[in-house]
Amino acid sequence: STGTFDTRITAVDLSTVNVNANVSGTVFTRYFNLIASAVDMKVLDGELIVAGANIEDIYLPGYDNSDPLYIERKIKCAFKLIASTGELTDWYPDLANYFVNNIKCMTVYPIADKVLFGGAFTHANVIDRKGVYTYKNSPETVLPFKLNTNGTFFRVNALKLSGSQLFIGGQTLLNSANNPSSAVSYDINTGAISSWSAPDYGQTYALELDANKVYLGGNMTETIGAMRTKLFAIDRTTGAVDSWAPNPNFNVLALHIKDDKLYVGGDFTNISGQTRNRVASYNLSNLALNSWNPNASGTVSAINSKNSTIWLGGAFQQMSSQNRRLFAGVDPVSGALRSSPNNPFFGQPVTSILPRGCQLLLSGGFRTNNSDQCNTLTSFDLYNKAMVPTSTLCININQLSSRINTMTFIGNTLYFGGDFSKLNGVTESTNLGRINYPIGFFDDCEDYTTVQNGNWNTGSTWNTGIVPTDKNKAIVKHNVAVTSNNNCYALQLQPGGNVSLTPTFSIGILGTY
Repeated sequence: STGTFDTRITAVDLSTVNVNANVSGTVFTRYFNLIASAVDMKVLDGELIVAGANIEDIYLPGYDNSDPLYIERKIKCAFKLIASTGELTDWYPDLANYFVNNIKCMTVYPIADKVLFGGAFTHANVIDRKGVYTYKNSPETVLPFKLNTNGTFFRVNALKLSGSQLFIGGQTLLNSANNPSSAVSYDINTGAISSWSAPDYGQTYALELDANKVYLGGNMTETIGAMRTKLFAIDRTTGAVDSWAPNPNFNVLALHIKDDKLYVGGDFTNISGQTRNRVASYNLSNLALNSWNPNASGTVSAINSKNSTIWLGGAFQQMSSQNRRLFAGVDPVSGALRSSPNNPFFGQPVTSILPRGCQLLLSGGFRTNNSDQCNTLTSFDLYNKAMVPTSTLCININQLSSRINTMTFIGNTLYFGGDFSKLNGVTESTNLGRINYPIGFFDDCEDYTTVQNGNWNTGSTWNTGIVPTDKNKAIVKHNVAVTSNNNCYALQLQPGGNVSLTPTFSIGILGTY
């Protein structure tokens, strides 16, 4: 150490050190935030596992800790480097102490494919683990970064990631100039706030992106000028508000982009001067309102797409003039109802829809029936067109007023957030939880895409290395020869794609959506 606050790890090749010739033999040096200290280190399988106290930042190789612009990533308490180069790996125990700021990992001990930590922490990856924790030695893709918020968020309602840029929508968010905004953005790796932000028009409930614009929906009103309301398009580069003025008469709660169309859901009954009951769509090319009108009887708070169907969730009882409680699938062109059950849901609405393999995961504050111990999370089987028993997923939030508001998958792990304090009878997470599913649990029904010219029945023709089955959508971008009878769920030919059939063989397309 050459200074009082010189916090770093240095690797030295002892075979090259020559004190007389002033050759240090340094292989790499990595710097951390000023008050950090590495307490224990172990080498395992060519990787250096580091544990310490107050570790929050690691700086880019070649930079010291004098300038926060060169922070490579926010880290917590423990991390791994490639031992030969000092390269930071994607491995995140995310150890935290929810009661004090002084997070300490005092020891690390590798055991086969696991790493044992000991220290002064209370949680690991949001799960209650006090003092000692065993963590997989395999890579993870969770980024436990801490946002440099310049203050405290009043409320965050919507997140959208594009590359390394995370867009956040909510109420009274602080932008890079420390001024209130309805939406801001951050670098996902460092937590540094970017210069982009939206005006402060009120509360954003929904956020969606295309290549040029950020779309915001919520309870918002323009503060100067035309006094437009509820739905806005913002330039992704400059933050300038587009002239588009749909002016829905009530709040927008959900946005989704699919096939060059923007789907909008909420409480409104009029949008762009036309009657549309709680759900509508626009062409992205000119932001013109489409004739599409599924006519929901109540609030639409979730929109997603899968299998050429637009899936809607909310508090409605009817969709396209037919009974469909809280969840329905509709045709993306005509708005006609697609095959989906009239669910036995009651209580609060469906607030999030997440496609995964053959299933659509549905979450919210609903209950499936009075006797079922599982609620707030269920799924719809896209292949069999039936609800999956909730015991397959089984999240039981006992409080009737609690709910799951949002979900996302990372690998085979489902992360979810909402308003709850107890899951399946265990007080382990507050407002944030996760379920680890077995590998392959959701693998069916994925889209298969060609990667080269070849034979339909050859695995190397497809991105998965496996030939499509009757549960898969086949996307053909190359010349593909069919030399035996085959089935797929759906077939899509893209530019350059061609399927060569003979009178002897055929491809059966079995999908009904």
